[in-house]
Amino acid sequence: VMAYAAWSYFFEKVKVLHETGFAVIMGTVAGYIMKLAFKQTVTFSFDTFSYFFLPMIIFQAGYCLQKKNFFRYVFYTISLGTAGTL
Repeated sequence: VMAYAAWSYFFEKVKVLHETGFAVIMGTVAGYIMKLAFKQTVTFSFDTFSYFFLPMIIFQAGYCLQKKNFFRYVFYTISLGTAGTL
């Protein structure tokens, strides 16, 4: 919790790089370090992403969505959802 609080405070005050860009860079660096240290590569599991990470991403996006923007683009959302389902 303390690391998250420090992370959030830092990115509120410093506007050099967006939080997600920094997370991508840190993930790349951590992956490279793990590859060098353990001499193994990590494979991407679509099932793990779909069942654990994607619902959290969708929930956060919906939670932070402004109602005005939701109703502004509701036609596009419904039409793409219908077309994607068919």
